[in-house]
Amino acid sequence: MRQSVSVIELEATRRAMIESAVRHGVASPEALRLSRRLDAMLNIYEKSRSGPLYGKSGIRETDRPG
Repeated sequence: MRQSVSVIELEATRRAMIESAVRHGVASPEALRLSRRLDAMLNIYEKSRSGPLYGKSGIRETDRPG
């Protein structure tokens, strides 16, 4: 599995999923495949954000209150 995902890739997959759902229905095999792909990509993206700058919570250390 890949270790990084760009916001552009996320957006393109999201748009493709929406188009597929509109054309073929939300339960179509294509829409479901794209939904699973987007979920996996979002998981990778979120994990990449929990590095040293963001910490385990996903919140940047400089954004934490107090």
